[in-house]
Amino acid sequence: MRFSFILFVIILVTNQIQAFEIEWEHVFDNDDNLKQMHFLQTADNGFLISFHIEGGDDNNDSILFKQYSSNFELIWERNWNLYPELSVRSRYLNKLVNLPDGNYALVGNICPDLDADECDIFIFEFNDDGDSLAYYHYESDVFTAMTSAVALEDGGYMIVAYETRDQNHWDKEYIAIRVDSEGEIVWQETMQRPLPQLEFDDIIIADDGSFIIGGEVYITSPSHLYRGLVMKFDIESNIIWQQMYEIPNIDCNINRILNLDSENYSAIGYFGEYPYWLWFVSFSEDGEELVNKQITNYEINYVWNCIKFENGDVLLLASVDDTDAGQDGSILIQINEAGDSLDSYIFPYDSLHNSPHIDLITTSDGGAAILGDKNLSDDERRSRFREIIIKIAPEDNDVIDERWYIPESACLHPAFPNPFNSSTTISYELNEMMNVEVAVFDWNGQLVEVLDQGEKVAGKHYLTWNAEGAASGVYFVRLSTSSVKKTQKVLLVR
Repeated sequence: MRFSFILFVIILVTNQIQAFEIEWEHVFDNDDNLKQMHFLQTADNGFLISFHIEGGDDNNDSILFKQYSSNFELIWERNWNLYPELSVRSRYLNKLVNLPDGNYALVGNICPDLDADECDIFIFEFNDDGDSLAYYHYESDVFTAMTSAVALEDGGYMIVAYETRDQNHWDKEYIAIRVDSEGEIVWQETMQRPLPQLEFDDIIIADDGSFIIGGEVYITSPSHLYRGLVMKFDIESNIIWQQMYEIPNIDCNINRILNLDSENYSAIGYFGEYPYWLWFVSFSEDGEELVNKQITNYEINYVWNCIKFENGDVLLLASVDDTDAGQDGSILIQINEAGDSLDSYIFPYDSLHNSPHIDLITTSDGGAAILGDKNLSDDERRSRFREIIIKIAPEDNDVIDERWYIPESACLHPAFPNPFNSSTTISYELNEMMNVEVAVFDWNGQLVEVLDQGEKVAGKHYLTWNAEGAASGVYFVRLSTSSVKKTQKVLLVR
């Protein structure tokens, strides 16, 4: 008999983190076939968690809610099949939100069967004791699925959904849906105009009561590229402005939007070809671009979520996929309002699985918490998951992690080891995207080998010179750009 154990991870992070240190762990057992997990903090500093449970071939899927106290004791759990005739479709995200009256709601997607192309939207409201308060179901006559939602002060909701217009799901029409406190749709408006192939991933409420959504748009002229797109609209669906942000000649996508302060906002996303690089853009309340830069040098797949601390710093969680550097898993990064990286912590693949099970929220003490899953199996052919809570403590607030420092100009770092016997690692760093050449020359100035060449992104790059066929002696490594030439001496000793 095969057993599967599912894990969720809650990682508590205190405010103004500059170095991440795991303080303690708390482990749970669970044998449910859990999928997407979302959570938030309750009024008594506990945690409310929602799980999508796969029902298998013969049973409908359902949603499991669990509420824990601040010391992680289970207070209650409820398993609801919200609509017996339908299944909850796992590939579409749900959103767990706090309501203004102290209750909770889960906004998500349900569909007739797992092979359906369209999903209905539901809103399920319940109280702090787990009692059902209301359930609203909206049939998919004009939309395919929900992508994000926010709860409004008047007890209503603003939902972003889309409808696919071709069989390949590439051509999508995005719709904003205003729902009142009684669950009635006040209006639903297409946000497509006038841009084709648009995709929105996130929505926030701006300080003036309007709404900001972020995503990507496909531009065919002058070149076929994706651009980051942010749109602002009011409570009556009127578009106030829409703005594209870009890194020239590279695909860009915005995953998350944040309020930085009363006048400025930030967009977090990625750019480049898969695997991607993290991207930070800040803009004013009028959409004017303020900062546009790369965040780190790690290659990533997706930005799961990001939050803001009271001091203005932003904490983001992304999946990292940098197998060349031996990094594969999830990465937690703290940046300031200018997009400068302050510190990071990488969770290896088995410690925090880079899957849709991951979530990140703020906590009442000004810190943060991560929800995820962890594989405890030593067998690569079989995964074994368990539930675990990990506490992370802060360290020195004055430390700046040099791994995230981007220099003012191109620079060549010392080779290591040097002297060396057969191979040495050479690293160089760029302050912006540029054409480079890194080459090795002998004592007479003759070219020995070109180690790297072409257009490279900003950040640190690592190379290995394998000198097995070279004779002992002094060699010179040269970094060349259009404006800089840097050379260093290395000694090969047999």
